[in-house]
Amino acid sequence: MIKAHTNIEFLQDCVSFWLVDEGDRKRGIGLPVTMQIQEAEGMFHEPTFRLNTAAAQEMFEQLWRQGFRSKHDNGNADALDAARREHIGDLRKAAKLA
Repeated sequence: MIKAHTNIEFLQDCVSFWLVDEGDRKRGIGLPVTMQIQEAEGMFHEPTFRLNTAAAQEMFEQLWRQGFRSKHDNGNADALDAARREHIGDLRKAAKLA
């Protein structure tokens, strides 16, 4: 399974990424990406890399733990959690579990 590891490097104002494939007996490490000049417009190119959805979710979780949020996030996580708790309470009452 490929796992994504991240690290914020404040002095360089960047985030470093490591892709690690922790297979059966061997450990694979992703190599640095290099950029290539596009020779012609409209040519099809393979993606720089692909992650399965579990690895992409892990990368998201790593970035979340380091404080990254969407610029579109309104910061209402507390209100959303309160609404969820209230909704679950209502469901429990309806099911006569509370």
